Amino acid sequence: MEEKKARGAWFLDIEPDLSAKQDFNVGDVPIFIGPTSSAGLPGGKLPSHWNHGLETIYIKKGALKVSVSGTDRIATENELVIINPGYMHYVEHLADRGCEMIFFEMEEPIFSMDETIRKKYMMPIFHAMQPGFSVIPADSPYQREIRELLDRMLDANAHRTPAYDLRIIGIVHEYFAVVQEALQLVEKSMPFIGSRNAEAMHKMVVYIQQNYASSITMEDLCNAGCVARCKCITLFKQYTGTTPANYVLQYRLYLSRYFLRHTDMPLSQIASICGFTHQSHFTSRFTRYHNMTPLQFRKSEEPEQNPNFLLHKLDSEISEAD
Repeated sequence: MEEKKARGAWFLDIEPDLSAKQDFNVGDVPIFIGPTSSAGLPGGKLPSHWNHGLETIYIKKGALKVSVSGTDRIATENELVIINPGYMHYVEHLADRGCEMIFFEMEEPIFSMDETIRKKYMMPIFHAMQPGFSVIPADSPYQREIRELLDRMLDANAHRTPAYDLRIIGIVHEYFAVVQEALQLVEKSMPFIGSRNAEAMHKMVVYIQQNYASSITMEDLCNAGCVARCKCITLFKQYTGTTPANYVLQYRLYLSRYFLRHTDMPLSQIASICGFTHQSHFTSRFTRYHNMTPLQFRKSEEPEQNPNFLLHKLDSEISEAD
């Protein structure tokens, strides 16, 4: 039985696996956008959950406690919090401050299917392995533009002209272009901090994310993490519970499930995009791993799993190191 928890004027459906079932509000487009307030949170807190889509929370007034994978952050006025899909998190009302915000969630399929664009801009945001969230500060030179784009989406959704959903999709593309540029400044000013092992693991996982469509060898991963072969194997076993090769396979299969469920791409195209040498190889590995063929999965209600959960140990170590 799923549990409903209030989020301002809306309700959050929390499934038994703690995933949030979002009721999108922009026609048939997988987008939710709306103003809300922390005052509407039952008991002042939205319980722990994870989202299938990418979540952003813009703080208009006041402050809000956001906790992602054990890392807490007080988000204040004019800050934008970005929470990646698949990460456990909760938000909490600060009794002495309160908070008014713009909540925005979307799923990846609305973006251009051009693979270069997806790989260069969308995969790093939607499928980031750690730390699970980012914050664009109030003093960012992009802050005003981000607020204006969110306001434009709210206005378009409120007035609903004949092509309002298409208008919103266009604004979303512009919104994430600005977010990408703002995040680059954040990353330059806040370098990755963590243990030496966590840093090496992070680099190897990022390499997989950026090169999954191509052949990935053990040597490639060792070079990416600046570690020896035996160390590479040890780190993957420690942080993911599996081998480097099997982790690469799991990541490719995860992406293939996403394309099967959310697009009408033919199997041959999905196989190529996800890094399988040919369709028969993809079908064989998928069937062995899931006990059903890709086409059977496409027609089924089998829930998706996000590979971000494979690095929960990495998240904990990074949080402790920080």
